[in-house]
Amino acid sequence: MKIEISRKAENDLIDILNYISEKGYPETALNYVSRMEEFTLSLALYHNKYPLCRYSAFLKANFRCAVFENSYVFIYKVEGTKLRVVRIIHGKNLIN
Repeated sequence: MKIEISRKAENDLIDILNYISEKGYPETALNYVSRMEEFTLSLALYHNKYPLCRYSAFLKANFRCAVFENSYVFIYKVEGTKLRVVRIIHGKNLIN
C-alpha cells in the first residue's frame, strides 16, 4: 500500500520535532519523530485495526484515528491502495 503524507501532517511532525528540541531534548525529539515515522509505515499494514474517528469533523469524512504512544492521534483514510495521513494532532488538542 502506498502511503501519502499531507503537507499539514508533515508540518505537524516538524512542529513536534521543534517543540521537543526547544525543550532541550534534540536527541529525544529525533528518536520520537523516528518512531512516529515507523508508526506511519505500520498503518499501511494494520489500517483496519483503528476505528473511525469519534471527532465529528473527521467522522463525517470517514477518517480513522490511530493513537500513538497515548499522546498523538494520526488521522488517516484509506482510498483504494493508498493510505493518506492528513494530520498528526496531540490528543489534548482534539475537540468534538
